[in-house]
Amino acid sequence: MGVTLKRLGLIAALALASLCTSWTANASTLLLDADAASYTGPVIFIPQSLGSTHISTAGPVSLPNHVTYTASNDQSFIGSPAPFTYGFASNGGTQKPLIATETGSNTITLTFDHDISAFGGYFNYVPDPGFGNPAATITALDHLGNVLASYDLKSLAPISTPGATDAFAFRGIADATADIRSFQFSGAFLAMLVQVQPTPVPGALPLFLSALGGLGLFGWRRSCRENAAE
Repeated sequence: MGVTLKRLGLIAALALASLCTSWTANASTLLLDADAASYTGPVIFIPQSLGSTHISTAGPVSLPNHVTYTASNDQSFIGSPAPFTYGFASNGGTQKPLIATETGSNTITLTFDHDISAFGGYFNYVPDPGFGNPAATITALDHLGNVLASYDLKSLAPISTPGATDAFAFRGIADATADIRSFQFSGAFLAMLVQVQPTPVPGALPLFLSALGGLGLFGWRRSCRENAAE
C-alpha cells in the first residue's frame, strides 16, 4: 500500500512538473489562440525590398512601425523564401514572406519602442522537429527582459495544417498591465507570416487626382452645354 501511494505521488509530481514546463505566466497574461478579428496590437511589416527575397541575419534590423528584429544567430531570416518553399513537414509549407528560423532551436525577438498590451500574429511550425530541438514556444518580456509569460504551443495551442499550402494560425500573448516590450518565438522551425510594407502615396498625389477629376467634370459639363446650344 505504501509503495502504491509513493508511486502515485511520484506520478502526480511528474505530471505537475510537465504542466509547469508547458507554460510560465503571471495572473495578468493570456494566451491568444482565437480568431484575430478583435486583435488591435501591432502588425509586423517588412521592407518592400524583402518582398521577393530574404536576408539571413542575427540583426539588429529596424522594421517599419518602430519594431526591431534580433535573433540568437544568423540562421534566421526575414523576407520571402521564394523560389524555395519553407517547409513545416507534415504541416505543409509556404513561399509567403516570413520572419523565421532556419534551424529548430533559434530564438527570434521583436522589440517595440514602447510597452504594449498584446502582440500576436499568424504562425506555423514543424509539429515534430526531432533531434532534440525544443518545442515551438512564444514568450512575452517586459522592458527589463523579465519573462511575463511563455507558452509551449504544441502543448497548449497546437497548430495542425496537414499538407496545406500557406496555412497559418493566429497565436499571441495579451497582458492586462500593458507591460510587453518584446516578443520572442523559438523552436520547431516556428515561423511568423508578415506583410510587405505598402507603397507610400506621395502627399500631393490625392490633390493631383482630385484636380484631374475636377477638370474631367468641367469638360463634361462644358460638352453638355455646347450640345444643348446646338
